[in-house]
Parts: sequence; structure tokens; C-alpha cells
Amino acid sequence: MNFFSPSTDAARVPWTMRDLIKVLLLILALVAFFFFLRDFFADSLFFRKIEIFQFQSLVTFLLFMLQNVIFLFPLYFFTLRKYGSKFRDFGFRKIGIFRCFGLALKYYLLFFVVMMVIFTLLPLFGIDHLPGFDQQEPHLPLFGDDSLSVFLATLVVIILAPVVEEFFFRGYLLQILLKKMSIPVASIVSAFIFSFVHFEFSSFIPIFILSLILNRLFIRSRNIWPGICFHFFNNSLALLFEYFVQHGIISF
Repeated sequence: MNFFSPSTDAARVPWTMRDLIKVLLLILALVAFFFFLRDFFADSLFFRKIEIFQFQSLVTFLLFMLQNVIFLFPLYFFTLRKYGSKFRDFGFRKIGIFRCFGLALKYYLLFFVVMMVIFTLLPLFGIDHLPGFDQQEPHLPLFGDDSLSVFLATLVVIILAPVVEEFFFRGYLLQILLKKMSIPVASIVSAFIFSFVHFEFSSFIPIFILSLILNRLFIRSRNIWPGICFHFFNNSLALLFEYFVQHGIISF
């Protein structure tokens, strides 16, 4: 069976490619406006006070929250409000907790195996370093190492990011692409966009592979919750590893 061959009704949504283009353009406009404000006020007294009092964790948390708003507001404006869509339309359907975690664990193990195979094969082909296949940038240094910083990092990386990213990229973006493209092409395009917007180009390939597997999981289950659980597993292990390295519990 082809990796992307299972039948699916995921494309039966009212949103169109025109809606997607409007959403993406508004996201780009909001991002550009945000960077303009950041550069305009970079030397302001407010930002100097932030640096003086070192509110690093709170500022980072607010920036991540702003990022979520930038993605979700256009989606609400051009989809939820326009079509009166329900969360069920995005894949938030009932699923047994054991089935949900079982699917998430199964596909996470698939991701782990794929990554291990690639790591094993690269030296056999004489490749010591593959561009775009480095480890992702750590998140904890962006917040800090005190208790509040760790809590805020956990809230953003482990709780909010899985829900928002799966909601937008699988529940919304992938389903629109499935209306106009074959399953393999839609999955690849969605994975490329998912990897690109992370702006971590040194680790583009692992993020791309991760997204392909998350797409497969959504298409097979027709449910967004297993993908959220998968994302929860992945981000929890990554953040835990960062914490151990940052505090010298393990060396890397």
C-alpha cells in the first residue's frame, strides 16, 4: 500500500484555496507589521526597562502568544466566522483515550525509527553532515532557567504549541490542500509550509519528516487529537532533554 493511499473524507470542508490565500496574506501582513513595530520601538524606554529588569521569560511568553494570535486571527476571520464552522470540522472529534494515545505512540515510534535509519545510513554514504539535518534550536534559553521560566516554557511548548499547530496545519491547511491536490502532493506541500514557518532552517529536514508523519496520522485517523498527543510526546521529550542539558544532568 502506498504510504499516502488510505481513503479519507478530510477534504470535505467548505473552505477554499481562495480563503487559504487570504489567510496566508493576512498572516504575512501581521508578521511584517509586528517586525516594523519591533524595530521602531527597539530603542524605546519601555524596551530598555525590560532589559534592565530582565523580564525575559514573560516577554518570550508574550511573543509566543502573539505568534499564536497572528495564526489564529486570520483563520477565525476568514473561516470560522465566514462559514460558521465547528471545531469538529477541523478534526476535533470524539476518540477513546487509549486509541488516541495508542495512535500517537505508534506514529511517534515510526518517526523515531525513520530518524534512526537516516542517522545510520548517512555515514555509510560518507556523509558526515547533511545541511538542514541538525538538531532544533533549544527553547529554554529563550525563557530562562528559573521556575517561572520553566513553567511558561512548558505551557507554550508542550500545551499551546501542539494544539495551535495541529489546529492550523492539519485541521485547516492540510484539509484545504486535499481538496485540490492528491494526498501525497497535499501532504508534501503542507509539510514544506509547516517546516518553513518554523524558521529553523538548520533543522528543516527533521521538521519536514515530522510533519509528513503527522499528516499521515491525521489522514488515517480523521481526527486531530492523536496528532496533538504526538506533538505533546515530541515536545515534552525535547524540552525535558533541554532541561537536563541546561542543568548539567546530562552532557551533550
